[in-house]
Amino acid sequence: MTKHVTQRKIWKIGIFAVLSLAILVSSSCKGSSDPDILANIIAQNLCGAAVDIFMDDVYQFSVEFAADETIYDVSFGTYNLEARKKGEEAVVYSDTIEITQSLNYIVVIEGPSYIVIENKYGEFLDIYMNGTLVGQVPDEGGRVIPKVAFGTHELAATRSVDGLVVETFTLEVEDVAEYLWTIIKPATG
Repeated sequence: MTKHVTQRKIWKIGIFAVLSLAILVSSSCKGSSDPDILANIIAQNLCGAAVDIFMDDVYQFSVEFAADETIYDVSFGTYNLEARKKGEEAVVYSDTIEITQSLNYIVVIEGPSYIVIENKYGEFLDIYMNGTLVGQVPDEGGRVIPKVAFGTHELAATRSVDGLVVETFTLEVEDVAEYLWTIIKPATG
C-alpha cells in the first residue's frame, strides 16, 4: 500500500511540474494576438522620385528613388502608410497595413501614374516603353500601362505585322496623373 501512495505522489508532482513549465513557456512566447508584437515595415521606392513616408499622417523619413528605408519596432495593429513626392503634398502611394506577426513587411512604392493608349491607326500595334515591349493594342482597342514611374520615358508604336515604327515620342512624367496617347494614322493626300 505504501508503494501505491508513493506512485500517486510522484504522478501529482509530475503533472504540477508539466503545468508549471507550460505556464512559464506560454508567458515567455508571444502569439499573434499579443499587443507587444514588434515588426518592421520596409519601404522600397521604385516610383522614380524621392518620397516622404508618413504612417498615420506622421512623417517617418524620406526615401530616395531605388532605395529603401525601414520603420522599426511597429506594434500589433492597423496602420495607414502614405508616400508623398518629397517636399510636396502629392500622394504617390497609399495603403493600409495590418501588423499581425513579428516579421518584416515589405511595401513596394511603384509609379503612381499610368498611360492610356487608344489605337485609331487601323492595324494591330506593338507598344514599347524605354525599349521594352509592354504589350499589343488591337485596332480600335485600348491598353493601359500601369505604375509608370516619374521621369522621362521613350514610347514607340510599331506595326505588329512588320515592325515598322508608326509613332514615337518622349513623355515626361512629373505629376500623379493619367496620360492619354491616341495613335492615329496620318492622312495621305
